[in-house]
Amino acid sequence: MKKILIIEDNIDIAGLLNDLFKQNGYAAVMCHDGYQGIEFTHREKPDLILLDMMLPAGGGLYVLEKLKVSTLTKAIPVVVLTASRDMQHKQAAIDMGVDAYLEKPFDADQLLATVQGFVG
Repeated sequence: MKKILIIEDNIDIAGLLNDLFKQNGYAAVMCHDGYQGIEFTHREKPDLILLDMMLPAGGGLYVLEKLKVSTLTKAIPVVVLTASRDMQHKQAAIDMGVDAYLEKPFDADQLLATVQGFVG
């Protein structure tokens, strides 16, 4: 079973995403701040990371930078899912090698199709 790490500080959204992935055959794990997400990724090596941009203890760009420079985690696909409409953040994420960038509110079918494209 493919493991998806959800790095999302909004408990309600994280729970919704967790349920969506579990209902579709994925193992989902949640971290609620950037530091937890980086630590978990290095320890557990999830198959895919779903990353919010606006996080406590290290924003999304900081998390993405740390994951993409590490030889242990740089190959793990990262899908940004954010409410931020900041085009500079989006461009910075793309420049750092994010694999997909989706905005909230999100369409569940589109999100699942994106995830399936990376991990099956």
